[in-house]
Amino acid sequence: MIWFSFSRKGQSAMEFLILVGFALIMIGALVVVFHNNIVSMEKVREDVLMNQVFNIVFSEFEFARLAMPVYNRTFYLPSGIDGNVYNISIYDDVEVVINYKGREYVKFLSDDVVIVGDSFLVPGPNYLVKECVDCALLLN
Repeated sequence: MIWFSFSRKGQSAMEFLILVGFALIMIGALVVVFHNNIVSMEKVREDVLMNQVFNIVFSEFEFARLAMPVYNRTFYLPSGIDGNVYNISIYDDVEVVINYKGREYVKFLSDDVVIVGDSFLVPGPNYLVKECVDCALLLN
């Protein structure tokens, strides 16, 4: 076995460096944990904001579907989400897609909602018309 002999000062300095290193590792680990929590909270917040926009659109479609026999209404979508621009569109008359901050949020329409007309919803006013009992909804 090899034995190292340190002077008393050298041993104290080595112990101090080990304690400082351990403290820095613990601080770094806490910073990583806090950062991950902040990122996950931001994602949850964005999901809540997207659901609010989806709720506006889906409730308007549902009101129009249930209206007898005529429905004509202008509904408004927010001009921005949390101060950022977004795009919202309907693909294949089946899914509503919101593009926000480079991510896509998707929700599907129910089978009994049929949309014809413009496939893009716009921030601001959107026009929804239904002119008979079981007709398709005319958008914009």
